[in-house]
Amino acid sequence: MSTCIVPAEWMPDARVTGIVVHWTGGPHRATSLDRSHYHVVIEADGSLVRGTPSIDLNGLPRVRKGYAAHTRNCNSGWIGVSLACMAGATETPFDAGSAPMTRTQWEMLPRVLADLCRRYAIAVTPRTVLSHAEVQATLGIPQRGKWDITRLAFDPDIEGAAACGDLFRSRTAALLGAPAAEAAPAPVDGVAPLPEPPPPLLEATKRRLRELGYFTVGAVDAEIGPRTIAALSQFQSVAGLPVTGRLDASTMEAIWAKTAPAAPIAAKRAGLDASDLAAAGNAVVAAARRGKLASLVGLGFGLAGAAWSALNEHFGEAWAGLAPFRQIVDAPDWLWGILACGVAIILYRQSHVAEEAEVAAARTGRLS
Repeated sequence: MSTCIVPAEWMPDARVTGIVVHWTGGPHRATSLDRSHYHVVIEADGSLVRGTPSIDLNGLPRVRKGYAAHTRNCNSGWIGVSLACMAGATETPFDAGSAPMTRTQWEMLPRVLADLCRRYAIAVTPRTVLSHAEVQATLGIPQRGKWDITRLAFDPDIEGAAACGDLFRSRTAALLGAPAAEAAPAPVDGVAPLPEPPPPLLEATKRRLRELGYFTVGAVDAEIGPRTIAALSQFQSVAGLPVTGRLDASTMEAIWAKTAPAAPIAAKRAGLDASDLAAAGNAVVAAARRGKLASLVGLGFGLAGAAWSALNEHFGEAWAGLAPFRQIVDAPDWLWGILACGVAIILYRQSHVAEEAEVAAARTGRLS
């Protein structure tokens, strides 16, 4: 029975679905910046350094304050492990920089992964234990040209994200006494399958669809229901992709592309205004209009108060009745009228903003 090298206190209870392996791009010793981004850092001599964030902060259903931000749009439910190395490295032409990865830390990596997989019941597959360089190709989440880990400075014959990933996965699986899962299936009819997306990926993708205006996607969660299928189908149609309603690899890539098309707005919906919503009984617009009316009335009274010196002969008794309240703050009578005007203007502005926001929501489809 193998000895656990990752201390138990480093592995608190948490719901996680996978592990992303990185290199820090820094020196052979873990820096404070390294510790803030990863849960475990492996130094050049094989020493383990615990990251500042606890693994449970990255646990599902969503990350919490202080979590380890190790992979773009792939942190909720994911553990980040990094090798402290590759400072100043360049991909093309390849140069390992001033702190090349050592064989010692590379050989320590599978032992760390095995402990984490055993603790959190993570199966060793290309979709659950992978390098940063494999995330975009495997999970469909753009990573802005990340290339860790695609090269081994001590073994130039091994090259490429898949080759490096398969190597540490096979060694990890061997330590666990189970064979590593095969690579993802090849594309069928030009569409790469993407079965059972990890919950964090699905949540992030649904959030992205909402940002693009495909509000029929429904709640931002890890479920694929009729509304999500409808939103995916609409996006595929707009993007010129095969309309399948499935979250395949090409659809995932298109959704996360900078040029992803926004949802079109129907002419009838684009022409909606506050009167249309009021006629339909929209509660927000109705409340906003009541607020506007109240602010106008308040503005009228405020102006009347500001002009009190001219109207005193008509409202002297009423104004005198408010003396107890006016005496709380020693201020000229006209100032109270100006304050009332200010309050009325603020109320009007807030009501107007709420009304405009509701109209915008109706036009874009956020409001059904």
